[in-house]
Amino acid sequence: MQYSGGKGKTYQHIINLIPPHTTYIEAFLGGGAVMRHKRPALKNIGIEIDIIAHNALNTDVNFESICGNAFDYLKNYSFTGDEVVYCDPPYYPTTRSRDRVYRYDFNDEDHRKLLTLLKSLPCKILLSGYDNDLYHQELSEWSKYEFTAKAHNGIRKESIWYNYPQPTKLHDPRYMGENFRERQNIKRRIDRLKQKIGNLSLPEQSAIRDWLLSVTN
Repeated sequence: MQYSGGKGKTYQHIINLIPPHTTYIEAFLGGGAVMRHKRPALKNIGIEIDIIAHNALNTDVNFESICGNAFDYLKNYSFTGDEVVYCDPPYYPTTRSRDRVYRYDFNDEDHRKLLTLLKSLPCKILLSGYDNDLYHQELSEWSKYEFTAKAHNGIRKESIWYNYPQPTKLHDPRYMGENFRERQNIKRRIDRLKQKIGNLSLPEQSAIRDWLLSVTN
């Protein structure tokens, strides 16, 4: 599904920053590229206020689909701390080359309210957007990852802010790598290593397992 500002070609960057979790909540779902491509959690929730986008994606979903206001849903959700919330709101107004793109758009005050809300939630959060002064000021204590992506007016740098250290363990490691070639090389190395380990005796495999546990704990 094509959606303005969607992550259909860049979802790997977001998934590579998501740590293990039991509940995944994607606010401002749009085309749902991250939701559709990441390994599902035990519980998966997508929130989209635009009924047209919601219905288009709702034809084939394997998650709880909410047509409603993300602010209200997140304010009233009973968090346990084992959730990951990913937000991909409309781009901040001053970072765009076009004034209005979305049927349900955001102004400066909407972005301020969103940042205030997200900073109050007791869970892990990722937020996508183009760099701007408001986000830079309000999220100065968050981690930040940047990558380049094709926009309608050329190549632009996108940012992902997240409120935890860069994870050393991923919920879904299938997309490791900065680009297609790097992802392919990583996959080949892992596949070769799996084959070599599979050819070892069970005691040898056990020794390697014990070693891995000792260096990762």
